[in-house]
Amino acid sequence: PTEELMTASVEKLMEVMGFAEDVAQEFIKMPRARRRRIIAESRALNEMPHERRQDALAKLRKAWPKGPFPSFSGEEEGPDLLPEGCCFPLSRNYRDAETGVTLDWDLDGATAEAARKAFPRLGYASPAAQKEAVAKLRCEVSCGSPEVEPEASVRIVDICRSEFAAPSRDQLSGTIMAKGQLRPDDVAAYLNQELRGRICVLDGDVVARLRSESLSEADFRGERYKHFRELDASGRPVSLAGCYDLLSLSKPNLVIGAHKEYLVAGADIVRTNTLRAHPLALAKYRMQKSAYDLNRAAAQLAKRATAEVTRQDKRKPRLVAGVLGPVDSADCMWEGLVASYAEQIRGLVDGGVDLLSVEAASDALAAKAALHAVAEHFVKAERKPLPLLVTAACAASADGVARTVGGSTVEAFCVSTRHGGALS
Repeated sequence: PTEELMTASVEKLMEVMGFAEDVAQEFIKMPRARRRRIIAESRALNEMPHERRQDALAKLRKAWPKGPFPSFSGEEEGPDLLPEGCCFPLSRNYRDAETGVTLDWDLDGATAEAARKAFPRLGYASPAAQKEAVAKLRCEVSCGSPEVEPEASVRIVDICRSEFAAPSRDQLSGTIMAKGQLRPDDVAAYLNQELRGRICVLDGDVVARLRSESLSEADFRGERYKHFRELDASGRPVSLAGCYDLLSLSKPNLVIGAHKEYLVAGADIVRTNTLRAHPLALAKYRMQKSAYDLNRAAAQLAKRATAEVTRQDKRKPRLVAGVLGPVDSADCMWEGLVASYAEQIRGLVDGGVDLLSVEAASDALAAKAALHAVAEHFVKAERKPLPLLVTAACAASADGVARTVGGSTVEAFCVSTRHGGALS
């Protein structure tokens, strides 16, 4: 995990990463943001198209001149050094004497020895030659336990190439008006069909809309939290002003009105008022125990808004996306991130959202924690997962490249999160 590498000792880096001692010491002395960036971009190399790896390696060597990255020159320079379909990643376990390429042989005994002989000059091997050599190393694996045998139908579904037929708009609108639960396959098929012919519109920022109201601290409290008297770390009463997620319980009609404004303006999808409704963010207001209630209520309010607007115009179904807001992964370990998102997901799904949206992720680690929590929830619930949207918050860095707060480039972020199978 990135956080473990960020805090690893010199000895750990030498043992796990294979760094030389001086390289490990230099890595530890780097600014935190630089270390995180190097880790993120190094990981992205593994799934990067081969024609882009040389440029990526050059950037990494520029960011860390003494780092453990291969450097090639002269006759060795060129796309054949890292051919398309290369079977083995660059690593520290085996170094080819002629090419200087280091290979990771995750093999034992005779198989490893056969592999080394099969690739005396891997750096110049064509993809076809690699595949032929790997085929010769093939061995039989048998298992007598039927319960671990995968089903023939198991596969990763590319939602953008799904084969199921989309339901009619009247069918979807009817379910939405009744505040019923749409089938995940129907939502995916409908959006799939619509996106092929037009641009589907997300709503605007619901929090920005709510901020335009002149709300007092008493408005945020409402009747439910009128007598809320928790103290902060300095012993002062906690102010609930600014906790806009709380308005789903204290000012529900205001939230419904904001959703309806966006829907009437043409939005196909409204996002729940839950950008900071996860326990980690709510801890600032000592409201973390209310996370489930806030998310469930926010989902129900958005569903109510879509039902009312769709009833006025049945030609276009309106959908609700449950928002999983950003978390600063530097403030929390992996288990804490997953647990915080899990509580949010539970409330949103119970509230009836049609999609889930990992919103404005600040870094790839937080987004991956959200995706893990989503997958885990539906596995435990034995339900089909809802379609997913994923967005990241990026800004131009000093080198002119757009990066997340955690230092990932847009490409690295996409590579890190594409296993989630997001619709967009």
